[in-house]
Amino acid sequence: MCFSKSLQNLNIFPKSLQNLNIFYMKIFIIIYLFKKDQYFIVFINFIYRFNYFYHVIIMRTLEWEDNKLKLIDQTKLPDELTYVYCSTYQEVIDAIKTMVVRGAPAIGVSAAFGMALAQIAGEDMEKVAVEMKNARPTAVNLMWAVDRVMKADNMLNEAMAMAGEDINTNLAIGEYGAELIDDGDTVLTHCNAGALACVDY
Repeated sequence: MCFSKSLQNLNIFPKSLQNLNIFYMKIFIIIYLFKKDQYFIVFINFIYRFNYFYHVIIMRTLEWEDNKLKLIDQTKLPDELTYVYCSTYQEVIDAIKTMVVRGAPAIGVSAAFGMALAQIAGEDMEKVAVEMKNARPTAVNLMWAVDRVMKADNMLNEAMAMAGEDINTNLAIGEYGAELIDDGDTVLTHCNAGALACVDY
């Protein structure tokens, strides 16, 4: 995770998916101009490896960016990758209701950031808590997230912590699962599962 963050801070890397192919093309042109054919295989290997780390950086279901909650719009997948930016708690509620964000962990952490937006705006937090819970009354993680941040003095810090905890939990699930599941095994999941149902991984 630290390595991923260090990559993000380097200006040589593209800042969006749209720029990724341009980034690759520039490298390809450099290789072609200098007739470094022997580096072509190295370049292809680089693309494969960089794709992995690049998507670790930018493919999170949700992120806190420029004092807004940035969400992958899951209603547009798989045809296109677009983002929804929520600057108010009402917009977070709408994103939950319209299934822009889906999956219990992702909904819960999104709600936590929504509560943080409300606190920053000086809203009546008891009122906001009720509204947020009503966004998806059957979502257990949403209820848990709202109750948890309501106990925090700084809801944004608490939401950040919850996002980090979700990532660590999901990584641990993968590590334990790798020891239990063999190649060729079939895994049956229920409801919405996978990386897009969580903050990441």
